[in-house]
Amino acid sequence: MGFCWTVQLILVFANTVFANQTFHQIVNYVNSVGTTWTAGHNFDPDIYKPEDLKVLCGAKLRNAGKLRQKKTHTDIGALPLLFDGREHWINCPSLVQVVDQGSCGSSWAVSAVQAMNDRLCIFSEGRVITQLSAEDLLTCCGELCGFGCEAGYPLEAWEYLKYTGIVTGSTYGDVKYCQPYSFPPCEHHTKGKLHPCNVTKGTPKCIKTCTGNTSLEYNKDKSYAMDAYEVNSEVSQIQWEIYKNGPVQATMSVYADFFAYKGGVYKHVTGELIGGHAVRIIGWGQMDGFPYWTVANTWNREWGDGGYFLIKRGNNACGIEESIVAGRPRIDDLVKSESKDTKNAF
Repeated sequence: MGFCWTVQLILVFANTVFANQTFHQIVNYVNSVGTTWTAGHNFDPDIYKPEDLKVLCGAKLRNAGKLRQKKTHTDIGALPLLFDGREHWINCPSLVQVVDQGSCGSSWAVSAVQAMNDRLCIFSEGRVITQLSAEDLLTCCGELCGFGCEAGYPLEAWEYLKYTGIVTGSTYGDVKYCQPYSFPPCEHHTKGKLHPCNVTKGTPKCIKTCTGNTSLEYNKDKSYAMDAYEVNSEVSQIQWEIYKNGPVQATMSVYADFFAYKGGVYKHVTGELIGGHAVRIIGWGQMDGFPYWTVANTWNREWGDGGYFLIKRGNNACGIEESIVAGRPRIDDLVKSESKDTKNAF
């Protein structure tokens, strides 16, 4: 038997073994091979299998009808070896917020508004501290953005902010803003205090009124973006975009082992592809010689490393560097009218 045939048989065998793995098998395998990260049980292994958690993804990897030239910075300056937006923009509380998308495949919308919140604060130099409504984006963007709780396109979320605008809104049950998120936090994790995550029965209807703080007017409560764009996939371009303008939204492929991440610099080791997922990159650094991105997830603080994870930087790990989107907020009207209540934002 030739060498190539031998290699192919080995790969087929490996793929067969690693398909349909339990979380016990994944955790044991990752921790046995001496990789750059540590696995553990974020999800109850006696209840969940990796394929059960597809609902927690929620981003389409690419909208073929929206391919366009990516934004390229021509003014890149010196970049620090370590950068963390949480420490750099200390007057922007949204940078340290970790949210829970609940049982809806809405990462495309939830991570988008988180990055938008960051940028509203950053571009206004701390004068606009607010939260935009993932609910408004999720339910009202419609077919333009994708499929609601069954995944969507991050770039279209930013275009919706540009052309239609998004009202204020916060987490489930918070009525300080126009439209709170309608999905409660749920128990992704082992031995937690929340209700189990159930598969959603569909995307809520678009309601163009304020359902939280009913004293606000829906059309007057909106924020907008000046532009929406994809970022050049070169590492230095992504770094400069973050360093200059704030956190970005990225789409990545989620494999079964990602659900078991506990710490270290993640790279795919084992397990089948589960789906696409949207996250927020807030910085970068290096650990034990391995360059990484610092990323905020949307599965609450009990997952991973306090809700965050590090992922290998520089080789497009899980496709995270090839689909970076962002936009610049329009803040002049917000600052002049003081229409956003910065005192009660958090």
